[in-house]
Amino acid sequence: MFLVMCQRGTHRWLSGIFLARTDAVSYVDEVPEDLRPIQRVVEASPNEYPVYLIEDVNGLVAHSSTSLEKLLASLERVSGDDWCYFNVYRFTEDWRPPRPGTDYMGAIAHVHVANRHLDRVDAAGIDSLWQG
Repeated sequence: MFLVMCQRGTHRWLSGIFLARTDAVSYVDEVPEDLRPIQRVVEASPNEYPVYLIEDVNGLVAHSSTSLEKLLASLERVSGDDWCYFNVYRFTEDWRPPRPGTDYMGAIAHVHVANRHLDRVDAAGIDSLWQG
């Protein structure tokens, strides 16, 4: 799995995700010249879809279904319904934004994981995050 990561100042985003390195490199070649210097191809596990990206203050980390379920089960819960542990993005195939190199993270289906999501995963598994 290859992530095309970007950073401009403190702003970080995923620019693309690809199963093959050659596809990631070809994608970077399509990025406008002014954005190309901030594109970085990073190898990540797992090496198959679906892949889940956790976004928190430390950046983005890739997970399999199993490793995400373990992470969610190990969280020390914070009381209150408004607490967001992190965002989770799910990819079932290669992804690229409509305008190469730009930040479309807000347009990707994602979940702001709160206690109700932890309860849902405990009861029905990780796929329950993506149902209704």
